[in-house]
Amino acid sequence: MRKINNCFLVIGAAGMMALCGCAGEKSDKVVQPQTTKAAEVTTKAATATTKAATTKAADYSAFKTLLKEKKAALGEYGEYSVYDIDNDGVRELLLKEGTCEADYMYHVYKLNGNKAQDVGTFTGAHSMLYGNEDGAGIIAVSAVQGYERVALVTLKNSTLTEKLIREGDTKGADYYSNSLPLSVSYVTDAGLLEKDAKLIGGVLR
Repeated sequence: MRKINNCFLVIGAAGMMALCGCAGEKSDKVVQPQTTKAAEVTTKAATATTKAATTKAADYSAFKTLLKEKKAALGEYGEYSVYDIDNDGVRELLLKEGTCEADYMYHVYKLNGNKAQDVGTFTGAHSMLYGNEDGAGIIAVSAVQGYERVALVTLKNSTLTEKLIREGDTKGADYYSNSLPLSVSYVTDAGLLEKDAKLIGGVLR
């Protein structure tokens, strides 16, 4: 893992790829990739719909309490997301803690009865988070100054695992992105958690 020692803000942007035909090529060579791309998008949408349909109602009050506890310590610097990492139908809370890019870490909490259980951490430096288009888990991206680290974070039996996908200089290419970016909010605003819980029939007190 590459350790980032400096603290500064970097704005990363993911590029978009367009499929274009070349002059003189037959039309079927152009249409075929577009049709394939459309099929991929349809498949991903169907997968997302299936996952939403299997989401369980749960009491997320422990997560709301945790955000209140962390608010004083983290303030505007603390960020969080909610996502069902292990595809068991119940969301986990991903809480970004630290003071600057040099020490930001994501702590992952899962519901354990009426408590929030910390099941592990992964780097939060210069981070972007995405759902995994190919199954369970999330894609964690750390990207700065043309260098990126991309890892798959999974959760099984309360054990968090991080598997490196790639790391190195992008050589001018865009940073990793996909169609499932995770929503992020500050710990000072529980609105994201409340909205997510309401959508899936969760209970918040």
